[in-house]
Amino acid sequence: MSEESARTAAILARIDTVERRLTEQAERPLPPSREQPTSGDEERWDAGQIWAHMAEALFFHLGQARRIAANPSPEPAPLGRPPTHEARLSAIEAGRYAPPAVHLERLRAGLAELRDFVRGLSPEAWSKRSRHMTRGEMDLHQVVMDFMLDHLDQHLAQLQSLSEPV
Repeated sequence: MSEESARTAAILARIDTVERRLTEQAERPLPPSREQPTSGDEERWDAGQIWAHMAEALFFHLGQARRIAANPSPEPAPLGRPPTHEARLSAIEAGRYAPPAVHLERLRAGLAELRDFVRGLSPEAWSKRSRHMTRGEMDLHQVVMDFMLDHLDQHLAQLQSLSEPV
């Protein structure tokens, strides 16, 4: 198996694992409406906000990854947005009260798109670079792993911690 094939297979397996965890979490009752700090500890979210953010962020970062892969310049493509970005905050608030099943369907659609995207990437596309405003230069593999799959795992952990007794 080539390095490219092995990388693709590993990412596809990880997508399957994340989707399974999302499904399991969506089947659980919503945790009490206490808030949990986000990764920067500047925001505190309840379960509805976490679900809304996961659904919104996956599509945002998938769009960023597509733009990076298609970047014709040898220079790294810009990556990311500030936590205060209006579209981000609006999407979180708009989806806050939707049931997890609604977000799960959107996440499943996004993960299906991510699978197709990953399967279709050429070795040249995988070598494309981006520059995040705080994390610096990253290759496309790091973007897919850090900003999509790891990000979903982090928010799933948040949801689980909301269900734990105080």
